[in-house]
Amino acid sequence: MKSKVPKTASFGVTGQPKTYRGLLRGVDKLVKTIQPTLGPLPRLVAVSTTPPDRSPELMDDGGLIARRIIQLPDRDEDIGAMYLRHLLWRIREDCGDGTSTAAVLFNEVLQQGVRHIVNGGQAMPLRAYLEKGARLVYDELAKMSRPVEGKDMLVHIAESICYDPAMAKMLGEIFETIGEYGHFELRSGQSRGLDYEYTEGAFWEGMLHSKAMINQLAENRAYLENAAVLATDFVIDDLHHLVRMITEAKKAGKTALMLICSTISDTCIGFLTMESTCAILPVFTVNAPYSRQDYQMAAIEDIGVLTGGAPMTRQAGETLESVSARNFGQARSVWAKDQYFGIIGGQGDPRKIRQHFHKLKNLHASLDSGETRNIVRQRIGKVMGGSAILWVGGATESEIKVRKDLAERTAEAMRGAMLKGILPGAGLSFLACKPALQAALQQAVDPDEAAAYRILVGAMDVPLRAIAANAGLKPDEVMADLKHAGPGSGFDIFRKQAVPASQISVLDSASVVQAAAYRSITAAALLLTVDVLIHHKKPETVLET
Repeated sequence: MKSKVPKTASFGVTGQPKTYRGLLRGVDKLVKTIQPTLGPLPRLVAVSTTPPDRSPELMDDGGLIARRIIQLPDRDEDIGAMYLRHLLWRIREDCGDGTSTAAVLFNEVLQQGVRHIVNGGQAMPLRAYLEKGARLVYDELAKMSRPVEGKDMLVHIAESICYDPAMAKMLGEIFETIGEYGHFELRSGQSRGLDYEYTEGAFWEGMLHSKAMINQLAENRAYLENAAVLATDFVIDDLHHLVRMITEAKKAGKTALMLICSTISDTCIGFLTMESTCAILPVFTVNAPYSRQDYQMAAIEDIGVLTGGAPMTRQAGETLESVSARNFGQARSVWAKDQYFGIIGGQGDPRKIRQHFHKLKNLHASLDSGETRNIVRQRIGKVMGGSAILWVGGATESEIKVRKDLAERTAEAMRGAMLKGILPGAGLSFLACKPALQAALQQAVDPDEAAAYRILVGAMDVPLRAIAANAGLKPDEVMADLKHAGPGSGFDIFRKQAVPASQISVLDSASVVQAAAYRSITAAALLLTVDVLIHHKKPETVLET
């Protein structure tokens, strides 16, 4: 028979001082797992796989390592670890890099903040002053940043992130060509190496509805020159509507047509692929990009602007029955394969295209992070025209996946560098923030304010200390060498000596460094205000008796 036996400690409330103890232990465990990946001479982290007989994953990506950690056994520790895990993954998604730096800064601010509070400090004022200090650090980093100039610097930035000279060289050439907003795509290659290509015009994910529409067998694609483009989100299942569309296209003087729609019935596909129909007007159909409605509407709008046509949508109550000449855009050529379709030489109004481009740039600048910001950036790249594809090969599928992840992170950080500039790497930019923090400390009157700035002054040393430790050096000796070298110096990890800051070869994306600093400090400040942990009741265990 079956009986339900409740698990022990199925529900619990944890108060101080156990709250801080649990949070600190959980955060520290996660940070110690990620910290070895920081710096130009990182260590690797091995993550076991499922099933266990497979080879472990070897990683140096702090965000992905954190993502692989699902739960800690101790429930108090787990809350702290999962809080930091979420922060690091968001930074990784938004910036591509900076997770290891954020982890060590977060841990230092949290550890020292707790020490101040248990010695009589106040959590809420300390949080407010730490957030004020985070803004000061962010602004100081912005003052130090300098613009990216030329392909060589782009290659240098890429190599500082991926440590792969071949990949860095290709990415540098690609982004010099397509710019910070250009459309860039990663695909799995068939060889073991890397390769890249440029695609004229713009392309979107969208499946060709039928192989019967392929007219270039050698390239396995449908292709039309001097083609009209009709962008819709319609479900097309009425032959009468198709006849109306073809009739209106012919009246407008169109000689070929690409129809973008949501879905189309087999009967309608059969009609469009008949020889008699093709003789009147060659047509191929593709899926509208994206499944999410707002993204799909945005893509359809972009296509309309690029081609000069007026898109048709179900939301506006339109059907192919109401199509007219104004709805047809025009392009020099269009193409479609099994997963993508493209438009080359869209003949939209140049003035409207420029206005649309500037509208999208302003929208992109107003968004802080997240998927929507990435989609807007992709839209800008498509409106600009021209795309780049990096083909990533490898000996195994897992190797290809690792290299594609690395290329994706590097590309994201390079975009940030092109938008917001670069900073000296290897922890030097954080050290350069200390004078401003020390000046604020000297002016502080409130004990909690003084503590906040004192914590941040100490935290600025932590990235370099971690980088030195990962390189096999003694952090205290590195800091002593820097102090002896005097202001304007940095530590060259490769040469293992203090040098003038201008000779530091490692470069960081300013946007990555700023995000890592600001988000880690403010997130740690918020966690300092947590007094009670409440654990949800676990499900009951069913045992056979």
